[in-house]
Amino acid sequence: MKNLVKSKCGNWLKKSTLTLALLPFLWPQGDLQAQEELTIMSTRKQALVAPVLEVYTQKSGTAINFIQVSRQEMLAAYGTPKADGVDIYWANDIAALLAGEEADALQPLQSERLERDVPEHYRCEENLWFANTARARGIIYNPERVQASQLLSYAMLATPNWQGRLCLRDGDSPYNLFLISTLIHRYGKENTTRILQGWKDNLAMPPTKKDTQAIMAVAAGQCDVTIANHYYFTRLKAEQPDLKVAIFWPDQNAQGVHMGLTGFALAKNSQNRESATDLLEWLAAEEGQKLLTDLNDEFPVNTQVPDSKAAAILGAFKKDPLPLDDLIDDMDAAQRLVDDVGLGLSSQGK
Repeated sequence: MKNLVKSKCGNWLKKSTLTLALLPFLWPQGDLQAQEELTIMSTRKQALVAPVLEVYTQKSGTAINFIQVSRQEMLAAYGTPKADGVDIYWANDIAALLAGEEADALQPLQSERLERDVPEHYRCEENLWFANTARARGIIYNPERVQASQLLSYAMLATPNWQGRLCLRDGDSPYNLFLISTLIHRYGKENTTRILQGWKDNLAMPPTKKDTQAIMAVAAGQCDVTIANHYYFTRLKAEQPDLKVAIFWPDQNAQGVHMGLTGFALAKNSQNRESATDLLEWLAAEEGQKLLTDLNDEFPVNTQVPDSKAAAILGAFKKDPLPLDDLIDDMDAAQRLVDDVGLGLSSQGK
C-alpha cells in the first residue's frame, strides 16, 4: 500500500520523496518595465498557459516567473525551502493542491470576485483552492464497432458484454481517481469494487499511460471503448478528421458526466497577496476564462463564459454537480480500491 496523508478536506494523498529542481522562466516583456513580479509553480504545461499570462502582463505590468514542475515535484516542494518565493500554485488536478493544504502551504483567498465567478461546488469550503477550468471525462468508442445505443454509463463498461473490448488509462491517474471517487460516492465501496474488477476483467490490453494512447487503440481496433478527457478527443479529431472514434456522454439519466478540474491556490508565504489575488481573479473572470479555454479546448468554470469553439461542437450535456469536497472525502478509498483490484500500471504483471 502506498504511503498516504490526509488533508483537512478529507483527502488522502501519496507522499512524494522526489527532489525538486526549480526551473524559473521569466516571460519576456519587451520594452515594458514591469513594476511587480509574481512567481507561479505549476504542473500545467508552459505552452498551454504562456499566451494567457502574456496578455495579463501586458495589461497589468506584472511580470510572471513561471516554474513548470511535475506533479510529484510540486508535492515534494510544499512546506520546504524549495517553495520559498512562490506566490501561486496552479495545478493540473485539484488533488495536487490538497497536498499543499495538508502541508499547511496555502492561505485562504477571501475574494468576492472569485466567489462570484467560481461556483461553490468548484471550490474548497475554506477557500484554500479554486477550480479554474473543467474537463469532461467521456466514453470514447469506435462507431464502426459500437452503436451509441449500446452505451449508457461508466459502470456499464464493467458488464460481461464488454469483455476484451475495453481500454483504460491506468487507475493511478488523478483523472481516474477522481472519477472512481464519484462512483464510490454514488454506489458505495463494495459496488465500486465490482465495477473496477469488471473493468479489469474486460481489458483488451494493459492500462495505458495516457488517454491519447487509449483513444488511438480504439481507433486502431485494438479495443472498442475507453474513458478519456474530452479535449484529447477533440484534438485528435482536429488533426485526423477521419479517425474512427466518437464521444458519448455517460450517465445522462443519472448524475451526469464526471468533470475533472484544474485549479489554483495562494501560497501561504506569498509576499504579494494583493497582486496574486488580482491575477487569480482575472483568470476566473470572463477574459481569462475565454483565453484559457479557447487555447486548451477546456470548459470554463465561470458559468457566464461560453464554451470554446472546440468544446461547443460536442453539444450540450448534463454535468455531475457534486461538490468537490464530497468527492475528496472518497479519494482515499479510490486509491485503495485501485491498489486492491490492480488497475494501476505498477500492478500489471502481478
